[in-house]
Amino acid sequence: MKRKATLAIQDLCACDGCEVAMADMGHVLLDLLDDKVDLVYAPLFMSARDYGEVDILMLTGVARTEEDIADLRQVRQRARYIVAFGSCATFGGIPGLANLHEQATLLETAYQNAPSLRTGEKTIPDELLSALTGEILPINAYVDVDFSLPGCPPPPRLLADFLERVLKQVTLKEK
Repeated sequence: MKRKATLAIQDLCACDGCEVAMADMGHVLLDLLDDKVDLVYAPLFMSARDYGEVDILMLTGVARTEEDIADLRQVRQRARYIVAFGSCATFGGIPGLANLHEQATLLETAYQNAPSLRTGEKTIPDELLSALTGEILPINAYVDVDFSLPGCPPPPRLLADFLERVLKQVTLKEK
């Protein structure tokens, strides 16, 4: 009997819409999990803290901080195949609009000028905030990507077809 592929879903700076699209697959996702895939990491769906080596890693979002870039490089070492999942991961998506502004302006808007802030809370954190990247780029600017699925988010039916095709393409190492 052929073993199931191991799958991890890891998000970077994103809205989690891609993960919601995956949940919207409904019984199709459950069938995949029952027959072909062991989901070993997906913070939106389970409380797993970490994962080891996986066959397929689906990455959502963008690398917004230097810490995100370091994480990307680390997880690339643990995944046989990486999927850039969603328009943010494949193209930079909505977060890429930050490229139109200077970093100082972005930080001032978020931490000093946001209408939701109370007086006295208007300080830009310097020690708690990881350094922002110079610009937002697709994840393939930092690591090799094997498959890409754009969409904001990809429609559940397209996602299901994509996963089925990817699972036919991947070769599993016997453990």
